[in-house]
Amino acid sequence: LLLVSLARLPVTVSIALVGAFAIFHGHAHGAEMPSAATPLLYGLGFILATGTLHLVGIGFSRWVRHFKAEWVLRGIGVLTGSLGAWLLLAA
Repeated sequence: LLLVSLARLPVTVSIALVGAFAIFHGHAHGAEMPSAATPLLYGLGFILATGTLHLVGIGFSRWVRHFKAEWVLRGIGVLTGSLGAWLLLAA
């Protein structure tokens, strides 16, 4: 919803939201760790994947700003929200 509305939140609110979602998201992945997995390697894989996703996100946001393509962000927000609603309803 924040992407669809292109909301501009204060930095402190944004940091708090991202931090809260990160804690719960990380906990969910940690709880799903297979018993046969090596915890160190499992954790390192998530660190590498998270870093890669952050770099891709930073590059993408620069692209959006350069081409003034905010409509792309709204489209991603609609797609993500729709998929999330579908997953909740399908469960």
